[in-house]
Amino acid sequence: MPTPTATTLAGGRLIASALFGITMLASCAGPYGRLHDRYGSDHEATGRKLDTDWVAITERDRRGVTSIGDSTNVYIADAALYLVDKFVYFPGDARIPASQVDACSMVCFANTDRNVALVLGEAGAEIMVTDSDELRRWCWRNGIPAISGKDRRLWLYDGKTLPVPGPEDSYQTFDRKMRSSCSGTERGGKTWGLSAILWGNHSHSASYMFANIGGACMWLPGG
Repeated sequence: MPTPTATTLAGGRLIASALFGITMLASCAGPYGRLHDRYGSDHEATGRKLDTDWVAITERDRRGVTSIGDSTNVYIADAALYLVDKFVYFPGDARIPASQVDACSMVCFANTDRNVALVLGEAGAEIMVTDSDELRRWCWRNGIPAISGKDRRLWLYDGKTLPVPGPEDSYQTFDRKMRSSCSGTERGGKTWGLSAILWGNHSHSASYMFANIGGACMWLPGG
């Protein structure tokens, strides 16, 4: 049997890497593509670009989480949020009207790693974006209710109905509700941190931790 040469081995690794890349892009394009089918826009993004380290999509009826942070810019306008593709990985940009966001919540991996979760009831998906006061204020200004981490997880993982709290009169009250999802006050004073991800039918803890280190676009199955 002939011995593989260095050139043959290098060629095999190159082919394997290319196939892996194609598979990863196809996996990542699926969740984003489904959002684009619903919210695709040819209009140039307006508003303010957010400083984001983390953007991810989770769907109710599919296991796994898709990290798209390195390949997507996020803009907020008065009544819409834009996902803008940086590198033409995806079908195009998406414009999500504030009226399509049914709730906002927070997810925290640690005291300093906070993220805002935008719950899209009609789309059956959640978009998680690096936390900022600007994004929380955008939720409040558009009358989007703040829900607890528990209610968010029950909707996302267990198929429960979203609660329908009314909008808050003051941003201070809204912000306290958002932050309570991470402070531990919603569950007996304990600090839950990563357990915000662990709730429900399948665990995403390792997936989220790995995706935070990952490349431009990464799909990770639930545990």
